[in-house]
Amino acid sequence: MDLFILYGVFRFGRLQISDSSTRPFWPLIALTMLGVWTAYYVGFIETGDDLPSGAPPRTRSISSCRCRTSGSASRDRQANCR
Repeated sequence: MDLFILYGVFRFGRLQISDSSTRPFWPLIALTMLGVWTAYYVGFIETGDDLPSGAPPRTRSISSCRCRTSGSASRDRQANCR
């Protein structure tokens, strides 16, 4: 289905542009946008921010809290990290 949408973007996308001087550049504009989106998507997966289920990733686990600080506020943070 995505391929049909992409085909429609390339085939009919230039008809949506009202500026006639920009129309010849539509394939280049569309390829650039596709390349940027692909780079973003791959980077999103490589950093581990994407899950197979499509759900957002969990926040830091409790074990990754930085509990080694001094002062009274640190006792509260340490209590939350355990």
